[in-house]
Amino acid sequence: MSATPMLKRLFGAALQRVVLPLGAVIGRAGVTPNMITVTGFVLTVLAAVVVSEGRFLLGGLILTGGSLLDMLDGAVARATGKGSKAGAFLDSTLDRLSDAVVFVGLIWWFTHGFDWALAPTDAAEVFEPSMTNQLGAGLALAGLILSLMVSYVRARAEGLGFTCNVGIAERPERIFLVAGGLILDVVIPALVILVAVTAITVVQRFLYVWRQAKVPL
Repeated sequence: MSATPMLKRLFGAALQRVVLPLGAVIGRAGVTPNMITVTGFVLTVLAAVVVSEGRFLLGGLILTGGSLLDMLDGAVARATGKGSKAGAFLDSTLDRLSDAVVFVGLIWWFTHGFDWALAPTDAAEVFEPSMTNQLGAGLALAGLILSLMVSYVRARAEGLGFTCNVGIAERPERIFLVAGGLILDVVIPALVILVAVTAITVVQRFLYVWRQAKVPL
C-alpha cells in the first residue's frame, strides 16, 4: 500500500493550483496567516459544539469550512512571505486541539445524546446507552488517540533527526472522513474507516522511521 496520503495523491496538484493563487489574493487584502489559523480553529470548536448537540449536517459543513481555512493559512504565508516559526508552532498546536475537540464533540453526543435505549433498566428509570452509542463513543475515542499518535510519531521522529512525512491518512484525510460522515449521516461507518486508516498510518510512520534507524526489530 502506498504511503502517500490519499488526498494528496488524488488531488494534490489540482488543489495547489487553486489554493496558492487564492492565498495570494487573501494576502493582498491584508489578512495574515495567523488570523486564518485562529479563525479556522474557532470554526472547528463551533463545529464540535454543534456536533455534540446532534446536529451532524451543520457540524459537518462548519468543520469543512474550518478545514478549508486550514489549507489557506500556509498558502497566504507563502504568498506574502509572512511565514514564521511562531506561526508554524501556532498552526500545529491549534491543529492538535482541533482534532481533539471534534472527537470530544462526538464522544459527548454518543454518551449524552438522545439516541439512548428507550426502556429504563429498573424502576428508578436509569437509562443505559444503546450498543450504537457505545460503539460510536469507542470509535471516536480510538480516533482521537490514533490521530494524536500520528502527529506524535512524526514530531518525535523529526525531533530525533529522522524524516516522517508518510502515511495514507494525514490530517486532511481524517477531516474529510469525519466531515463526510457527518454531512452524509454515516458517522459510525466513517469512524470505522477513519480508525482503520489512521492505525495503518501510525504503523507506516513507525516502520518508516525504524528503517531509517537501521535497527532490527
